[in-house]
Amino acid sequence: MAGILNLVSPARRPRVLLGLFGDWGELANHAICEVGAEMATRLGVDKAVGQGLYQIFERWDGKGVPQKLAGEDIALTARFAQVATLAVALDRVAGTEAAVALISERSGGMLDPSIVSTFAQYGPALLAEIDAIDVLPAILATEPEPHRTAWVKRISFTGTVTTPTTGHPMPSPSGPFVSRERQRG
Repeated sequence: MAGILNLVSPARRPRVLLGLFGDWGELANHAICEVGAEMATRLGVDKAVGQGLYQIFERWDGKGVPQKLAGEDIALTARFAQVATLAVALDRVAGTEAAVALISERSGGMLDPSIVSTFAQYGPALLAEIDAIDVLPAILATEPEPHRTAWVKRISFTGTVTTPTTGHPMPSPSGPFVSRERQRG
């Protein structure tokens, strides 16, 4: 493969690669849709969420996968998730102003125009709120009763570990998350 790419000018290499693996991207997206929907079913999540996960790569203009649905035929959950996912990713990479502009450019093509319009109005404030919170504790706080403890090792320079849910220091790690040599020594 490297030999083939060396024969092609650098400007044409992406096209050659797409020609060799063009269907792989669509196939991967289709698999992601199926796995997401199946996971939602197995976890007993609301049917609308599973449908939204299955349709996450659909496009407003009908050029998406896996079913080539268009417009209102795409689940509302999928249409919101498309804008939200893109907004957060673009905000992190290019900033809020660029995120709003780039999402607005995709209105009516990739994205639902009414959701894009609402995002243009309220999106900057929502993105500022997301940046202001620590997501992991917020997600863990929404877990229904009874709570499971999520242990995430965060080792500080003092040798203590803190849990994401409480932030309280604990003794140095031991148990199944630490190697046997560390437990002995």
